[in-house]
Amino acid sequence: MESNKLLDLARKQYPLNPPVVQIHNTSCDVKEGISKSSKQPYKISTQTAYLHTENSLYPREFQINLDTHMPFSVGFYVLDLSLSLEFDNYGALVVNSRNLSLLPIADF
Repeated sequence: MESNKLLDLARKQYPLNPPVVQIHNTSCDVKEGISKSSKQPYKISTQTAYLHTENSLYPREFQINLDTHMPFSVGFYVLDLSLSLEFDNYGALVVNSRNLSLLPIADF
């Protein structure tokens, strides 16, 4: 994998040096059950993704919560910070894991 080429291409398309996310496959993991506190049924769907950063030799695996959208297609994306960030109850800026927005990197 040409990690430097990928990061350069992402910088050209998105000059703010965004995090690059890679999706290897479209499969997702689904967990279902009954909430102990509310006694209501729940369903959690996640998809495995990999985060590429300049400071890391290897991408880091993480899970994307798919509550609000379908699984992402195989490919490379950048994290759309304008839609993926929010403030928590204490005023801290955090990534909204329930509404993660990814933009595809074209031509890679």
